Amino acid sequence: MLTILPLTLTDLPAPTTTDVRPATLDDLPSIRRLYASFIVEQPPIYPIFDVTDVDAFTLAMAAALRYDPRHPPFGCFVAVGGARVVGFIAGEVLTRQMGQPRLYATAHWCYLEPAHRGQGLGRALVTAGITWLRALGVGVLEAAANTGHDHWQRWGFQPYLSRFVVEVAAIALAPPPPAVDNGGHPNERLKQL
Repeated sequence: MLTILPLTLTDLPAPTTTDVRPATLDDLPSIRRLYASFIVEQPPIYPIFDVTDVDAFTLAMAAALRYDPRHPPFGCFVAVGGARVVGFIAGEVLTRQMGQPRLYATAHWCYLEPAHRGQGLGRALVTAGITWLRALGVGVLEAAANTGHDHWQRWGFQPYLSRFVVEVAAIALAPPPPAVDNGGHPNERLKQL
């Protein structure tokens, strides 16, 4: 049985205003640059994002930063190192039509330039996001990662769902493989890959 951990990251330090702050439209060029670095450094397996998607990301981010009350709350925070933006975290609050919890948040992106990692800025970004969610009364945060990336698990997140993808033409041409005994735990096969 899955136990959903509440947002109780109490060991996180409070972000300082000089290190992390809410993003504004003025930060868009920096966020665009960081997103381009993110998809080169950590390209998602699926759906496929590449440098051709940077413009679409920028337009979507611009729309989200111009908060529209008809859409779910969107949060984006930037980390500042020296005099420039060196990282960002962004996500939104959503309402599930069926299942519990109804109100939850999803983290879409979290990226910090390699030269600024290990200095507490990533922790401060996550802290800013968690503080924002708590203020909105959100009790659960969901995130996705490429298979094999444990970033979110290091923060206490638990895997809860495995998603699979295949090209329709490929699955139609081959019979399904025989069942594999993975000891009853759905993530055991992933650990073998």
